[in-house]
Amino acid sequence: MVTVEIMFDDLIEEKQQEMLEAVGETSPDEMNWDTSPITTVEFDEFDEEGEIVASTNVKTYKVTKDAIVNVNGKRRNIHRGDVIEIVNEEGD
Repeated sequence: MVTVEIMFDDLIEEKQQEMLEAVGETSPDEMNWDTSPITTVEFDEFDEEGEIVASTNVKTYKVTKDAIVNVNGKRRNIHRGDVIEIVNEEGD
């Protein structure tokens, strides 16, 4: 699996402003986007015959608001700025 981190500074200025407005902030520092990736993109790796050698159904998200979520039947607190991974076990 090849993982590419997308940082706030990688975005063009217009998209940076759009991201800040979407979360109601004026600075990327408030969301830790100055030091943490805003997202990651994962790509399958292929061998010489074009066959997938590694794959994943994991997506990474950065939390924008404090929340209580249900994880395997248990309530968990997540906080703004946390990075969470969601695993799709069905392969979709």
